[in-house]
Amino acid sequence: MKQGMIAAGYDASFTLVSLNKPSRITSADVLSKCGWTPYGNFEWSNTIEAVVIQGVLYTQKALQRLGHERRLAEALKRK
Repeated sequence: MKQGMIAAGYDASFTLVSLNKPSRITSADVLSKCGWTPYGNFEWSNTIEAVVIQGVLYTQKALQRLGHERRLAEALKRK
């Protein structure tokens, strides 16, 4: 699939962010195989509201409902 543009026929993967809305990231929020982040408990000035991975929208609320293993499996399945 084509990448690099937000257009019909392209593979859309991007992040939707609320500027100036502070948030804190924990290891439980991370979608990686290792399951942790060096930025754990770091206070960010912005908040990730949703991600689009290969054209599929994942809201923050939906990601929180899914377990860590399921979130990782879904993200990898779409690759």
